[in-house]
Amino acid sequence: MSSNQIINFASALSNAQKSFKNSFFWPRTKVILEILRILRKEGFVSHFKSCRFRGKESFEIFLKHSDDSETSNSFKLVSKPSLEKYFSKNDVWKFSTNVGIFILSTPFGILSDREAKQLCTGGKVLLYVS
Repeated sequence: MSSNQIINFASALSNAQKSFKNSFFWPRTKVILEILRILRKEGFVSHFKSCRFRGKESFEIFLKHSDDSETSNSFKLVSKPSLEKYFSKNDVWKFSTNVGIFILSTPFGILSDREAKQLCTGGKVLLYVS
């Protein structure tokens, strides 16, 4: 899994929300599929679908905008190529918040902090979304 891929995706998602786009396209990968599954489940994106865009397999990602405020979701990369952060199963309980979610790469796949709590596992922290 490439950290650059996740950095670029988080940046594109944040920029699309700030510019109030309804949707945008992103190349299809397994990692992005799992991250999108979590973001949809937690309510950060409306939905997504697989399609062909400019001859490549892609996702069309439909964003969720709140009408009552101009604030957009914040996507922060936690683990960087130069410094990777890991949460033990105890850290997942300690740092979990009601405001946002952590997305972790675990032995069970890519999970949200809530799913990691249920499975009593830790892992590499990829993103924090609030």
